[in-house]
Amino acid sequence: MKRCEECGNEFEPRQPHHRLCSDCVRRRLPERSSSDQRRETRHLRDFLLDSYYDEKGNPVKELFIDYAQELARLFDRDKLSRKQLRNFFGIVTRAKNIALLKGLGEARPVLYECQATVESQLNRDAIPRSFAEFMKHHLELASRSERDLEGFQKHLNCILCYFPIRK
Repeated sequence: MKRCEECGNEFEPRQPHHRLCSDCVRRRLPERSSSDQRRETRHLRDFLLDSYYDEKGNPVKELFIDYAQELARLFDRDKLSRKQLRNFFGIVTRAKNIALLKGLGEARPVLYECQATVESQLNRDAIPRSFAEFMKHHLELASRSERDLEGFQKHLNCILCYFPIRK
């Protein structure tokens, strides 16, 4: 017996490398009609990075292109505004600048304050849950090192670049 990585239920895997129960696999299967519908069936957790850099220390492609494009679509669909995204980008950029000048220890309070702002706005339904979960995950990663903080700032910048402009 294994525990499903997505829902936490125990299941009997058909193959030793299977990590999800059959219910979660079915939920993840894309619909067979259009590519847009397939994209919408993907979940936020499919686009959360575990690291901004590969084993050689180079930034991963998903940081700049693949995940950034999909996250911009997801956040737009969930009704996050461009202004809200820019505001959070500004907070993370401020933390990165402080980290460069004074070290990560001085920048962490800015990241913690950002986390509190995320929680507050989520409780008031001012931001979508998908964006709040994204921010929580990446703020934790960013607080590990100055390099990770810089990677997160670049990731947010790329999401902002792909975010649709409404006129």
